[in-house]
Amino acid sequence: MRRPRERIEVRGGEVTKARTVKHDGIIQTGARVVEALDGCRGLITIQLILTPDRRIRVIEINPRFGGGVPLAIHAGADFPRWLLMEWLGRRPRIRLDNFREGMLMLRYHQAFFR
Repeated sequence: MRRPRERIEVRGGEVTKARTVKHDGIIQTGARVVEALDGCRGLITIQLILTPDRRIRVIEINPRFGGGVPLAIHAGADFPRWLLMEWLGRRPRIRLDNFREGMLMLRYHQAFFR
């Protein structure tokens, strides 16, 4: 959750358009979820929604990389390095606000024939 992403378009469950967004409420809610999962190691993906009445709801917690992880990495979340540091017994320094806001990821599907 360290890097909030807005899912703009999803096709077949896969994110095809997304952007990074700094939203203090979402960041803090995600941080509280992580704290509540004390003892959890490795990577988790937390999905939250902002309801029409502006409430934040946690809808999923998954022990895996999310489909939008390339966007998060591009925006500054060095997940591979952080995981390696954890495995080596070192604690990575991860700042909640240290990512590029407004980064846009677009995916497309292409068929190849031979």
